[in-house]
Amino acid sequence: MATEGDPWAVITDDPEGSSATVQGRGPVAVGAVFAVPHRQRVSVAVALVGDLPSRLPAPEQVAAGWRRVTADALTIDVPDPDLSEAWRRILPDLIVQAGADDRVAAAEAAPFLELAGLRREADRARAGLLGVVTLDSWPLRPASPAAVAATRVIDRVFVPTRDGLDVLPDVPESWRGGPVDVRNLVTPHGRLSFSVRWHGDRPALLWERTSGPDEVVIRCPGLDPGWSATERSGEMLLAAGV
Repeated sequence: MATEGDPWAVITDDPEGSSATVQGRGPVAVGAVFAVPHRQRVSVAVALVGDLPSRLPAPEQVAAGWRRVTADALTIDVPDPDLSEAWRRILPDLIVQAGADDRVAAAEAAPFLELAGLRREADRARAGLLGVVTLDSWPLRPASPAAVAATRVIDRVFVPTRDGLDVLPDVPESWRGGPVDVRNLVTPHGRLSFSVRWHGDRPALLWERTSGPDEVVIRCPGLDPGWSATERSGEMLLAAGV
């Protein structure tokens, strides 16, 4: 059944009908009604591009596939559970966007996939448009919904600077006292992981940078604007509230 209007109205007007088609201009809504015996289930798949697979995977298999792809990718856990969950939702969206027919939109996903440590997916996103957007293109000004959402999350935890990296550039008051864990962030200066734990009103920053050049300056302006370090790893008890 295809109709310009409300597909449910077509169904209720002729519940015994097997099909209905309405031609016209404007957006088209598509609906399907199946008679399903008790305790039976129906799987429905829609191919937006190409052909459907000969055998549809079970939901558990789909979930396992996503876990394999993102097993070593960037994880973000902050005191704002909505922000943490947003990143977990955005990452698959970026991977899907990397294969979009619109190559400019696909390329917008590339720097975020690089930040997430998914280099193969980033290269796939940039196919045919090499050099359009890279980690060196910061600050990014994307237009696609997934890339815009990714920018909002990443800007909360990391900003590259001329001589190094700013982690937690702006910390909301609601985050104070709560733990922060960011793992496998692939920056222009190497792969970085960092955490924050609290000792009373003083935050302790733990960090490790496992690749990239020496003498990269790491700062944490959202917690202690006066602090900086160039060591590849360390632990520092920062000043009390900014």
